[in-house]
Amino acid sequence: MPRDPLEKTGYRIPRSLVLEVREAVESGEAKSQNEFVERALRRELRATHWRRLNEAYDQAASDPEFMAEMSEEARAWDVTVADGLRQEDP
Repeated sequence: MPRDPLEKTGYRIPRSLVLEVREAVESGEAKSQNEFVERALRRELRATHWRRLNEAYDQAASDPEFMAEMSEEARAWDVTVADGLRQEDP
C-alpha cells in the first residue's frame, strides 16, 4: 500500500511552541519535529471527528421519530437474538 505523499507546508505558530516541540524531540518523544507535529495534528483531528460524531448522536437522540424507529429496531433484534437462544429438541 503506497504511503500518503508528503507535502511541504508552513504554519505560523508561537516561537515558544516551536521551542517546546524541539525540546520534546530532543528528550526522545519523537524521532523528528515533523513526526511530533504530525502525531499532534492526527490526535486533534481524531478528537474533532469524535466530537462531531457525538454531536450527531446527540441530535439523533433528541429526534422523537428517530428514537421510535430505533426502539422498534431494538425490539426486532431482541426477537432475533431470542430465536438463536432457543434450545432445539434432539
